Amino acid sequence: MASQRQKTSSISPTGIRPISATNVVVPSLALTFDLPGIAYLEPRFANVRYVTNAPETENTRLLEKDSGWQGGLIGVVYEITPEDYAKILATEGGGAAYQDVIVETFPIPANSADAEPILAHTLLAPVLHVRGEAQPSKRYLDLIRMGADEHRLPQEYRTWLAGLQEYRRTSWRQSVGAVVWAALWLPLTLTLIVLTKVLAGGDGRAPHWILVLQRGLMTLMWASYDGGFKKMFGDGERTEI
Repeated sequence: MASQRQKTSSISPTGIRPISATNVVVPSLALTFDLPGIAYLEPRFANVRYVTNAPETENTRLLEKDSGWQGGLIGVVYEITPEDYAKILATEGGGAAYQDVIVETFPIPANSADAEPILAHTLLAPVLHVRGEAQPSKRYLDLIRMGADEHRLPQEYRTWLAGLQEYRRTSWRQSVGAVVWAALWLPLTLTLIVLTKVLAGGDGRAPHWILVLQRGLMTLMWASYDGGFKKMFGDGERTEI
């Protein structure tokens, strides 16, 4: 999440020095894992979605000191410069997957019932770009857990994060599928990631043709998974028991 001088969330990206950091709850959002990544290796990345019938803000100046997690997205709002926010946009796909939205966040623990909300930018992938919830990798989940521990987010929330199940390959077929998938798709994916960062404009957004290529590549990748990889090599999104 980010505000102007701007505030943005989770672990501080490399090379960006936040002006300040504030732990917050966002009652209108929930954490999801529905953004498709790389089958068998990084099946899902984090996203947020709007919570239907979110509680009124007067009732959600939540998380007085020592209280448990009471729902909603919990994270860190970083105060950063617009230039640093542009760097974040460039590293997050240059506008291909996420939309920049502004949400009301509330500091935790709340110092008083009249604490003012912080309006913060966050990145949200619209329904068009998601693929249903599945399991992220252990590496990816551990980054989120490490950030929660580092910033001492509420213990109940950290306990919930610790209980999330990561994707694991449980058969030799899935391991072979991971190698074949990586050989086929990773070179193209990494090339587009580099091009996106290099060609991103001053606002962090990539040229339109790069966005078209990114979305086209993602469509082809997951079409190949649905049409062949899953049948041949097993599930690359959810752990097979």
